[in-house]
Amino acid sequence: MTRRLLLTGASGRLGSHVVPELQSRDFELIAPGLAGMPARVDLASPGGSRAAVLASQPEIVVHLAGAVPGRGRRFEENESVTAELAAAAAEAGARLLVFISSAAVYGDRRTWPLVESEALEPSSDYGRSKAAAERALASSGVPAVVLRVFNVYGTGFDDSLVNRLVASTPDRPVELRGLGGFVRDYVSAADVARAVASAALVEPQDGFVAMNIGSGVPRSNRELLDELSQYCEVHWTDVGGPTTTSVADIGRAQRMIAFAPTASLDLGGLLPRSGSLDHG
Repeated sequence: MTRRLLLTGASGRLGSHVVPELQSRDFELIAPGLAGMPARVDLASPGGSRAAVLASQPEIVVHLAGAVPGRGRRFEENESVTAELAAAAAEAGARLLVFISSAAVYGDRRTWPLVESEALEPSSDYGRSKAAAERALASSGVPAVVLRVFNVYGTGFDDSLVNRLVASTPDRPVELRGLGGFVRDYVSAADVARAVASAALVEPQDGFVAMNIGSGVPRSNRELLDELSQYCEVHWTDVGGPTTTSVADIGRAQRMIAFAPTASLDLGGLLPRSGSLDHG
C-alpha cells in the first residue's frame, strides 16, 4: 500500500540522504522541488506550515527542516514550526508525524548510555529549542515519533568532527577538546536516513514515542583518531577541555524499527586519500 508522505527539509543535508531512501520504499513522496509542491516553501512564514500540510493532505509528515547552529535561522523556529505542522497534521487527519530531534536535548553531563526516559537537560540554545519542539508535539494530539539523533557524519555534514578530521591538512589541523575525556556517539547519515524511513511506518501505541538514533558505540577522541588513522592522515591539536560524554542506548529503536546501524565508521564518499596518522 502506497502511503502519501510530506517531507520538510528535503533540500537540506540530511534530506539529501532521506529522499532517495524514501523513494526506494513504498511512499508517495511530496516535498519542495518534487512533485506536488513548489521548489521553495517557507515553513517559518505565518501560516506556511499549515498551508503546506492542508494543500498536500498527507498520511504521514516527516519534519526534517529546522534551525541549526550557525545557519542564520532563529532557534525559536524549531518550536513554532513544529507546533504549527503538528496542529495542521491533526487537522488534516494525518496518522503520524516523524520529527527529527537531537541528542542535544539530554545535555552532556551523564557518563552512561542515554535512554529515552532520561530527564531532558539541554545546555545549548539549540538543544533547548529541540526540547521545546518535542513538548509542543507531545501536546498536539497527533501521533508522533521523535528521533533523537546523535552526532551525524557523512556527505554534507562538513561540521561533523569525523568529516573535519578526514578533511584536515597540516596547515589546518582540527582542534580537539581533549583525547580521553571527550566521548561521543557518531552515526552515519545513511543510517539516520534508514531510521527515518522505518519510523514513518510506525504505529505509536501511546501517541508519542521518542527513539535514540546513534551507533550505540562510545568513541573518545583518542579512539576516533586511532580508527581514522587506518584509512587516512589526520592532523590535530589538543586544546583540552572538560570531560563530557554523549552516547545513545539504541535498544528502543532496535526493537521498534529494527534499527541496525553500522558499528564501524562508514567513510564512503569522505576519503580523499590514504595515509597514516599525523598528530601535528
